[in-house]
Amino acid sequence: MSIFGLTWLSWLGVALCMALASYVQVITGFAFSLLFIGLISTFDLVPLDEVTNAICVITLIQALAYFRAHPLGHEWRVVRPAIWPSIAGVVAGAALLLWLSGQALYVLKYVLGGVIWLTALAMLGNPVPWRQVSSRGAFRVTGLLAGVMGGLFSAAGPPLVYLLYRQPIALRVIHQSLFLLFAIGQLARLGVIGASGNFTWRSLLYIFLSMPIVFLVQELQRRYPLNLSPYLTTRLAASLLILAGTGLVFSNWLSRT
Repeated sequence: MSIFGLTWLSWLGVALCMALASYVQVITGFAFSLLFIGLISTFDLVPLDEVTNAICVITLIQALAYFRAHPLGHEWRVVRPAIWPSIAGVVAGAALLLWLSGQALYVLKYVLGGVIWLTALAMLGNPVPWRQVSSRGAFRVTGLLAGVMGGLFSAAGPPLVYLLYRQPIALRVIHQSLFLLFAIGQLARLGVIGASGNFTWRSLLYIFLSMPIVFLVQELQRRYPLNLSPYLTTRLAASLLILAGTGLVFSNWLSRT
């Protein structure tokens, strides 16, 4: 049976991938976009552009749910220098995506698979925090790189995660800063994609599907926390990313042979 052009198994697969990626996001503060896109692309459930468009709004919903449970404090100002460069990067990345999507989408999937692997390896590296907070210039450059990745894949996490997890600041501040920057970047991307007329109606269906899943996952984690150590949490998330990245690259290679 087909529902809006997709079988009920495809819709179920999208929902399960969304729930798993949302849970990883809740316990780590990032990785939703990379894991969700990786899983969706691996199993070829829905078109990549429809998913990345929907992730813009899904990320905003996640940020709303997160800040509802964890009100934003003043410490977020440490990442203020990254905001405007990340917005500029989003515009550049989204423009690049619109140019490449009709010509070399398979190349983008290889690039995304490589980014997922690098992110997982960086997580497994267990970096030691630096003694001092990085310079404003470091935050600007990182914001720009994250913006470009956010514009391309709706996945701005890797550069921001690497920099923030090396800062001598509380984990709570890191999570809040990540959610804040992700939300700002996705708002910018949503504006660019919407203005270009490339936001599809089926992306709206994924958004409506995501709303109850995101809030349910948040509530389940709040009431029944997994209580894993930070070490095990990081390893679990990294393992899932490695599997998703490997599956994405392999399935993309099979589609070209």
